[in-house]
Amino acid sequence: AFAGVFGIVVAGLVTLYIIYLLVLPGDKAPNNYGDGGSSKAVSNNPLAQDAEVE
Repeated sequence: AFAGVFGIVVAGLVTLYIIYLLVLPGDKAPNNYGDGGSSKAVSNNPLAQDAEVE
């Protein structure tokens, strides 16, 4: 039982770490989730409407 719980905890931490790595650069540079970055909502980012569309 302990090993199962430990595995779930590790998997959860790895998942959170991956999400953290994907979201962290969102405010600094464009990424795969949009020109405004993954951590900004389009509705809250006035630059999103002015971004170039390629």
